Amino acid sequence: MSYQTLAQTRDQLSWPIRKSDLLGENFAQVRAINQQGSVVKELYINRYGYPFAQTFLLSFDGKPTALAD
Repeated sequence: MSYQTLAQTRDQLSWPIRKSDLLGENFAQVRAINQQGSVVKELYINRYGYPFAQTFLLSFDGKPTALAD
């Protein structure tokens, strides 16, 4: 089953998102959307110049929860 949901930006605009859409300034990728929320993987360069990946669940109440990769 394929889910679609809405994401709200800081300026109160709502955008529909689906699996594999990109979000945010670091172009985090939506990996899955389920009944708990959206699973997002963000790739970025840390302050020491090393690449870093973080996967988290963005629940429907807007609170991110870190997940193990």
